[in-house]
Parts: sequence; structure tokens; C-alpha cells
Amino acid sequence: LSDAYSQGVFQFNAPSHWQQLAIDAAYKSIALAPNLAQGYKSLGLAYYNRGWLTKAVNANLKALQKTPNYSEAMSNLSFIYRELGQLKQSLNWANKALKANPKNSVSMVHKAQTLTALGQYSQARNTLDRALLLQPDSLLAKEALGHWYLHQGEFTQAWQYYQALNNQYPEQLMFLERLA
Repeated sequence: LSDAYSQGVFQFNAPSHWQQLAIDAAYKSIALAPNLAQGYKSLGLAYYNRGWLTKAVNANLKALQKTPNYSEAMSNLSFIYRELGQLKQSLNWANKALKANPKNSVSMVHKAQTLTALGQYSQARNTLDRALLLQPDSLLAKEALGHWYLHQGEFTQAWQYYQALNNQYPEQLMFLERLA
């Protein structure tokens, strides 16, 4: 339930009070099953949505104490460290996540985003292409590919790409935002 609230906020413009509902649901999960990693991973995602990045990191690290090869928590850490500008840490966690689950498209996207930020465009594109092969309908991967164009200054290609995505997914405001 916590993840559903968090994804609603993160991807679908849910009302801001869902941020607290996500935190509350994660705490309930932890209270019901304190030895399971999922509750802590969900708490990390909920904290991220509130902008509490250090708390988000710590919650995901706690999830990894419970389940050391929990690729979702590793992937989340990759994303958060990239947001914090700690690209080496981000890439390290993305690689760990992919070692634990080599076919996880979300982890591939996080790795590609970090590679893009590092200016390693060819590797980033190859990783994005693999993610899109695994999950062709991934809006996260599609948005990351548009960002890949933007980051390189390929504004015409980015505009055309986002225009096509906006036409295909008119309800997804992130593509319209990128066009703007």
C-alpha cells in the first residue's frame, strides 16, 4: 500500500497528502513484520517523495540489512545517490542491483541515468536500449531516453522524441513538461 501511494505521488500527480499516507503505511508494514526488508524499502521510497533523502538512504540500507541481495533497495539507493550528486555511489549501487537481478529494467534505467550524468553516453544508450527491450512500455525508460538526448544538447531530437511521446501518452504530464 505504501508503494502504491508513493508511486501515485511520484508518477501520477497524486495529492500531496498521499506522501504521509505512504509513510504511515510503511510504518504499519514494519510494525507488522519488522524482519522483512520490504517495509523499510517502502519507507525509503516514501521518504524520498517527501524530499528526505538522507532518511530515504538509511531506510533502504536498513532493508539491505534484512535482505542483503534486495535489488529493489539497491536500485533505489542508486537513484537517490544520483539525486544527491554522488555519481560514483550511484553507479556502484546500480551495478550491485544488476548483479543481484540482471534483468531488472528499472535498475538498468538508473544505471543509464547515472552514466548519462557522467557523460558516458554510449554506455548509457546501450543500457537504456536493453531496458526498453525488457520492458518496452516503461515510461521511466522512455523519459530517460529523452533526457539522454537533452543532456547531450540534441535539442531537436529531444523535442521530436518528446512530441511523439506526448502524442502517444497525452495524460503523462512529464512529457509535456519536457517539451516546455
